[in-house]
Amino acid sequence: MTLFGFDLFADLSIGGIVALVAIYFFSFVLKGMFGLGAMPPLVILGSWVIGPHHAVVLAVVSNVFSQLQFTPEGLRHGDWRVVRGLVLAYIPATILGVWIFGTLESAWLTVVVGAALIAIILLEGSALLRRYDADIQEHSGVLGPVMAAISGVVGGVVGAGGVILVSTYIKMICKDPRVLRATILLIASFFIGWRTVVYAANGFVPLSVLVECVILLPVIFIGGHVGSKLFGLIPKDRFFFAFRIFLILAALNLVVKGLMAAFSG
Repeated sequence: MTLFGFDLFADLSIGGIVALVAIYFFSFVLKGMFGLGAMPPLVILGSWVIGPHHAVVLAVVSNVFSQLQFTPEGLRHGDWRVVRGLVLAYIPATILGVWIFGTLESAWLTVVVGAALIAIILLEGSALLRRYDADIQEHSGVLGPVMAAISGVVGGVVGAGGVILVSTYIKMICKDPRVLRATILLIASFFIGWRTVVYAANGFVPLSVLVECVILLPVIFIGGHVGSKLFGLIPKDRFFFAFRIFLILAALNLVVKGLMAAFSG
């Protein structure tokens, strides 16, 4: 697809563009419902359609536009005390993650994206961290920044999963559902904004990606609005169990695809 002199969406067919639009709509419905959750499907499913490097950058930049929709709620109701220490640890770690992203070939990035997101999804869905709820709260001043640093590296490499990792920690600190959602939105605004700055500074955000994001804006905002209206109406645990299984299978497919491409080359 060529528009304004730019080759857009990796020269996808009409069917491929429709699939990408559907992925973006569904992903931002999730974000509107739960405050996060858009990035894993955007990166995993997007990698099927447009390749891993393109999928990661498009997902990261589109999330900046989307976050404008949710930032006011985060600023009003988020817990700033939780956010400050996490941001300071996240900033340098993201630089390292984006550097790794730039060094990986497409096949190996596909493997890393799939494997990293499988690990994150399994960790987030398990009770492992919740078993140490009291210990984490007691040592939150140290463990919070450590988790933020890990999130920065992972988010820089695969473009996704950083907020999910930190949200698991935030859930143990913020017990009120509204404050929890707002704090996650607030930390996501910082994380997504800084990550995009680092990608752009390293030359990974061409003008064609910005044009693609502008084209997808109606889908992004409508999906987010629909999701915000569904907030609290859908049983989260039951929905996310099925969704995790789907994402894990999709990520496994990426790992296999990446390994076959890497070793055949």
